[in-house]
This record gives sequence, structure tokens and C-alpha cells, in this order.
Amino acid sequence: MEGFLEGIWHPLIDNEKCTNCGFCYNYCPKGVFEKNNQNIIVKNPADCVDGCHGCEWKCPGNAISFPKPITKEYVIKVIRWSKAKGRNVSKDFIKYALKNQIIQQDEVSKEMRD
Repeated sequence: MEGFLEGIWHPLIDNEKCTNCGFCYNYCPKGVFEKNNQNIIVKNPADCVDGCHGCEWKCPGNAISFPKPITKEYVIKVIRWSKAKGRNVSKDFIKYALKNQIIQQDEVSKEMRD
């Protein structure tokens, strides 16, 4: 997947749809985006909150997306990456994965333990 950093949850910007309005830059409290005179870029992808879709759902140009489909392998990578970085995995991300039957609770528990 173009622009995707393996094991890190982060937004992707479709530059053909992006109007450079700056909404995502102003909206994101984690400083994931950077705005310059020419365009908006994903400057700090590792600072994005796992499972957050806020900027995607509210982007006026529908220019932001996240890796799809979310697979069990991807959920496991996010858990392992987060653990390796000493970060908590977003409860909303895990809840989403469980609700959509992407992964089972026992698999999540095992990954969180290991």
C-alpha cells in the first residue's frame, strides 16, 4: 500500500482530493500533519493515535484515509509496535477490531501478554 508504514497506524492523504484547507492540521491535537505553502503532509505518522479516524471522518475534501482493510495481521502489528514503543494501544482501535470480528479477544489478550 503506497504511503503505508508497516506497523504504524497513520493517515494517508490523497493529494488529488486535498484542497489544502488545513482542517486536518488544525484538528489533530497530536501534530501528525504539517502545513506548508504548497500542501499538507503527514509529518509525524508515529504520533497518530492507533485507531483514530477523526481527521478522515471530518475532512471536507474526503482526502484522508487509513490503511484498509484492517486485517488481523495489521491489528497484531499495531499491538506489537505499540508495546515495543512503550505505548498503549487505543481501546477504540481494539474495540473496533473485536466488534468487526477482525480478531478474537483471546488473540488480543495473548498479544498484550506476550
